[in-house]
Amino acid sequence: MTTPIMPRIRLRVAFTVFYAFLIGGICFTANRIYHQHKLIELINGESPSNKAVKSVDAISGTPFGQGSNTVSTENMTTSWLQDMEAIQSERQETLQTACSKYVNQSFMTLEEFASDPNNMVSLIYNDKYKVIYNFVHKVASQHLVKIFNKNVDVEALYTANRLNKLKYGAAIMRLRNYKKFIFIRDPFTRFVSVYRNKFIEHPDEKYFKLLSKRIVQKYREDKKSNAEQMPTFSEFVDYITGYDKSRRANTHWSSYVTRNRACLLKHDFIGKLETMEDDFPYLFQHLLHTDIIIAGPRNNTTTGHTSILQNLYSGVSEKSIGKLLKFYENDFRVFGYNMSVPK
Repeated sequence: MTTPIMPRIRLRVAFTVFYAFLIGGICFTANRIYHQHKLIELINGESPSNKAVKSVDAISGTPFGQGSNTVSTENMTTSWLQDMEAIQSERQETLQTACSKYVNQSFMTLEEFASDPNNMVSLIYNDKYKVIYNFVHKVASQHLVKIFNKNVDVEALYTANRLNKLKYGAAIMRLRNYKKFIFIRDPFTRFVSVYRNKFIEHPDEKYFKLLSKRIVQKYREDKKSNAEQMPTFSEFVDYITGYDKSRRANTHWSSYVTRNRACLLKHDFIGKLETMEDDFPYLFQHLLHTDIIIAGPRNNTTTGHTSILQNLYSGVSEKSIGKLLKFYENDFRVFGYNMSVPK
């Protein structure tokens, strides 16, 4: 018995669609494996065989940006590179002007800087790339440290290759000859990131669990409420901006100018989380001169993210916001951020 024409057509269409999806899935998987392989080549110091600039996410191995994931070297050395150089020039000028005008830090030679290990607590060096990374917590620091400290356990990421652990001669040699870079972000959004990460997403970390209890006991108006509860954002702001200035020294929320010596140390590159999708490629191509570009984490500027910022800061009094602004005042000025909370 002959099969009717229409059912046969439908069957062929169904098989065509099925095979199209199957082939597409295979191509996607192969592409992803290829980029992960290229990332491993870079981290292990191997020379990529393909001289085209491949854009790869350093953590997931997914393609960077939209559209084609191959960016020609020619395109990156013309208008895009000129724009990036202009941005860097503007950031450097903003920093130098603000440091001279607002930051009361006496001039210090590189030799004097290196003689005090406390000046170098945030500096991680990498001899392969001849670079020093001035790391800031909550600004993709783990993302970058993983790249520079390969084969290091997560627990040891921030202790390996620390410049302040070297003897003076070894430290000053690297300070004189290695390029230096830093990544920062809007101080108010960084402060929210700290709060959410340490008190909401990972509330069981021993130090922050004890800190939560201390903040709630001191700032919770209802003393009968459960002291084990996490602090509100407003209570956290009041704690950090209180009279005890030692509370401000924690590396997760300390000032860029204070802890990272932003005005004392000359950086060859200043990156920002808000523009990381451009800053990461520029860093790895222009500063480190690699044949492969590692893309930065996506900057979360969605409406939902902005709404979270607005909701948290709306519960903080103007007086407390003023204190927090005072705490980060020079960070705003030195790196050219608008001194206002999200509204």
